[in-house]
Amino acid sequence: MTESTDKRVTSLNYATTFEQKLLGHKCDVEVVVNLASGEASVVAGMRQALRSSPACYLSLDTLEGLAECIRDVKKNSRLLDSLIDDATDHQLNCSFGGGTLIVVKPPSKSARFTLTIGLFHREGPVEELSSKEIDDAISLLDGLRKRVLAGVRK
Repeated sequence: MTESTDKRVTSLNYATTFEQKLLGHKCDVEVVVNLASGEASVVAGMRQALRSSPACYLSLDTLEGLAECIRDVKKNSRLLDSLIDDATDHQLNCSFGGGTLIVVKPPSKSARFTLTIGLFHREGPVEELSSKEIDDAISLLDGLRKRVLAGVRK
């Protein structure tokens, strides 16, 4: 008989939950720390009014990715000024985790955006597109992550 080479890699996690308001919606924010690696993940479950279970989940990574896409729109919106030869339409778009950003510029009109992140929705002229609300949410979630990591490392 041979020895079993099945070496299971398991690690203990510490998980905690906070109730926070994020992007205008009540959320259950879960922070999970892998005690072996020290890495932490943060996920927010957005709740609809009159519902006890979250309607959607957003990670800190998703919000960071979408904030970066918003900043990239400012750098690349000139691409919408004219169509490529023989093209019939064009747009800038980004889908990341539970969020979507779409920017369009119909002929002879100004560019417009639609931003949807879970239950959060904004639309309007591209000049009004801002990552401020998302950056605020990122700061809140990152602050919770840091607080939990500090408590675990005591």
